[in-house]
Order: sequence, then structure tokens, then C-alpha cells
Amino acid sequence: MPSAGEQDSAPVTVDLAARIETLFRLRLRPDGAPWSLRQVSAAAKARGVTLSVGFIHDLRRGMKDNPSKQQLECLAEIFDVRPGYFFDDDDTLAAVNERLEMLGAFEDEQASQIALRARNLTPHDYRMVTALIDQATRANREQASGE
Repeated sequence: MPSAGEQDSAPVTVDLAARIETLFRLRLRPDGAPWSLRQVSAAAKARGVTLSVGFIHDLRRGMKDNPSKQQLECLAEIFDVRPGYFFDDDDTLAAVNERLEMLGAFEDEQASQIALRARNLTPHDYRMVTALIDQATRANREQASGE
């Protein structure tokens, strides 16, 4: 017999955990900070949906894959995506995730300012700026892996 959190289970794809993990990585709270498990649970509770911290953790890690339709709809609302996000085919999912990454970049004030200032650059200038960003990204990765 299913528990209260598992009633009315909706069919989910094998990679539900990866999709939820992507949402935690790409979708920020309205204040720009990442979501915690507790915050998602509290946001669900405020919407009248039960999503315990443990259940969200298990979904995110692939240890459970049986949320109800109501729980998936609630997660979609919290992360500001369509409920269909959890069921999209791989090509559609890749396109949606790419858009989410772009939106995340534009939600970052500094990244938005860079993008706005870059609108009038020449192709040569774009290549220079892109090379500089790539170099800074590599340096940050190397520094992070060396710590």
C-alpha cells in the first residue's frame, strides 16, 4: 500500500533525479540564492503540498522515483518550469535546460550588465571578450581543483 506521499503516482522518466538536480543547479530563489531542501519543502507546504526534506533528497538522488502528480506540479511551480519538464524527451529537455542556463545567467546582475554592454561590439571584439571569459573560467576551474 503506498504511503501518503506516494499516492496517485505519476509515471516518470528514468532520469527524474537528474532533472530535479538540474533544477536545483539552474533555478534560483527569487532572491538569487540557490534553493535548499528545507526551503523547497517549506515552499511546497505553503502551497498545501507535502514534500518532506527526506523525500525531496531521495528524489534528487534517485532513491525514489514515485512523486504524485500534485508533487511534480508543485516542484514545477517552485522552480518556475512547466510540469511537462519532468516528461520531456531528451532533445526537448536539452533545449529547455539550455534556456534555463541562459535565464540563470541573465538573472545574475553582473552577467546581465556584461551582456548589455556587449551588444555593440564588433565580431573581433566578441572573439576577444569570449577568449577572456574562457581564460577566466579555466583559471577558476584550475584554482578550484587545486584547493
